[in-house]
Parts: sequence; C-alpha cells; structure tokens
Amino acid sequence: MLSRTKSIAAIVGVIVMLGSLTVSAQAAGVTGNHLPIGLHRVPGPTWLSPDWSGYVVGANLNGGSTAAVQSVKGYWTVPSVACVIAPSVGVAAPQYSSIWVGMDGLRNTAHEQVGTEQDCVNGTVRYSAWYNLGTQLLALNMVVRPGDVFYGSVQNLVKDDEVHITLVNETLALGFDRTIMLPPTIQPRGQTAEWILSTPPPTKGVNATLAAFGTVTFFKCQATISGHTGPIWDYKWQYASMEIAKGVMNAQLEDAVSGLSAQGTRFTLTYKEG
Repeated sequence: MLSRTKSIAAIVGVIVMLGSLTVSAQAAGVTGNHLPIGLHRVPGPTWLSPDWSGYVVGANLNGGSTAAVQSVKGYWTVPSVACVIAPSVGVAAPQYSSIWVGMDGLRNTAHEQVGTEQDCVNGTVRYSAWYNLGTQLLALNMVVRPGDVFYGSVQNLVKDDEVHITLVNETLALGFDRTIMLPPTIQPRGQTAEWILSTPPPTKGVNATLAAFGTVTFFKCQATISGHTGPIWDYKWQYASMEIAKGVMNAQLEDAVSGLSAQGTRFTLTYKEG
C-alpha cells in the first residue's frame, strides 16, 4: 500500500464515501497491471492490442514526451459476465475483463487507473473494484453488481506530485474518493487519457482469455488537456480506438469498438464469440 495518503472531503450530496477501505489485490482476486503490450497500428484510427480495447487521447499519440493531460472521467454500466466452458476440457478456463478510466501506460510504464473487474475464475463470476498506480494495485472494498452504473475519474495534481482518484457506484450512491501521493517511479505522467476494457498482459506469449462480457458502453467521457476540457473527439488533441486481438498481427478480434457518438462522449464495446 502507498506509504503516504491523505483523505479529502467527501463528495457533496447523498453519496457515502468509503474512505480508506482497501484490501490487497491478491486477496480480492484482482488481476495484474493493466499495460498494453505489442500495439500494432492498422489502417485508419484503430490500433490492435492483445489486452486493451477502447479509446485513447493525447496531445501526441505518435510518441514524444508531451505531458499535458490533467484529468479523465467517464461512466459505464457493469456488464453481466458469462463463464464460457471450453469444449476440450469441459470446464471454464479463467477469463478476465477490467473496465476503467485512466492516464498514461500507452507510451510509458507510468499509469494511474481506476475501475471495475468482471472475471470468471474456477467457474465462478467475480465482480470487484480497484485502482492502480504503477505497481501499486489495490482492490476497493466496494459492492459491484451487474447493471450498476459507475463513475470514475483520475486527476493529475502535478504541483503536489499527487493524483486524485474517484470511483462511485452511482446505483448504490457509494464511492471512493482520495488524493494520493505518487511514488517517484511514476514519471512522466499525463501523456495520454484512456477509457478502456482490458485483460491482464500476455504471459509467456500466451494471451489471457477475455471474459464474455456482452456489451459495455462508456458515456459522458471527458478529458482535460493543457487547460482545455472536451470529449474524446476534440480538435485540440489526437484520438485513436483500440481493439483486442489474439496474436495482434493475425487480427483475430476478440471484441469490437464502435465509433463515437455525435458528441464524441459515448461508445460501445462488443464481445465477439469464437
């Protein structure tokens, strides 16, 4: 757990803030760091990845050290996950899906993320919440149920070397809200903002199995970059979509990402069977 944290005032209203109720990720069954591995650019604005799907924005997505993202926020509805039985073995192999908003991790090893997890382990579906700061992955002691609407945000507080993390279960009016001192290893920060569904990174060249999540819609997505606040699509920055594919180069897609809504604030991810 991070050695230096401080609680801040609860969100004004009827939402009950959970404060410091965190447990170890291992104890809660939350899977590993959510970093994209082996990105492959395809014609058009879509990238393929073995573990990330969704949208990413930044002042310079082609590289460089531009660090200008100040905040990212968005909403999603927790999907109902089905455990898929493998015909060859007659049981459900472990299957994973994490839904989150965050910063960094695309072009650097820093990442600040918060979200929910929907996995199938030993034939049982598990739902949980977490936040991730570099190597600091902590589970949140929050109720997560299919159909619950969640709001997540990450704010980069550069002057104080801190990050402000919020995760709210809007359905139950329960949330987590904290300003956390970042370890010095998380540098640079604020290169990109993301709205992502992910699996754990590949192990020994083998991709993790994506859980059968059906569909997930992100909505009211917003980022602030260099003082300008706007939707995913905005004339002030670059954006790209991403899809999860086995082997990446052979483009065996495991899900599909829709285009953006007319306002640029909404999109849907769809699980692809087989």
